[in-house]
Amino acid sequence: MQLIEIYHGLADETRLRIMHLLAQAPLCVCHLQGVLKLSQVRVSKHLAYLRQARVVEGSRHQQWMIYSRPTRAPRSWSCSCAR
Repeated sequence: MQLIEIYHGLADETRLRIMHLLAQAPLCVCHLQGVLKLSQVRVSKHLAYLRQARVVEGSRHQQWMIYSRPTRAPRSWSCSCAR
C-alpha cells in the first residue's frame, strides 16, 4: 500500500470521522453506526476500506467485531532514510 492510497482513503469525511472516533477508544460497528447515523452496511464498507489501507485493525470479541487503530505502524510505512 502506497502512502498516496492511504491519503486518498482518508480524504473521505466519514472515514476521517471513524479515525477520530477510534483514536479515542476501540469501538464496534454498532457504536460507530450510532454516532455516525449511518447504516451498518455503509459503516462496514468504510471500515473494510480502512482495513485494506491498514490504518485500522479488527478483532472479534464474541459476536462483535471491535475496531481500533493499529498499535504499530505497518512495516511498509517505515522510513528507509539513514539518520
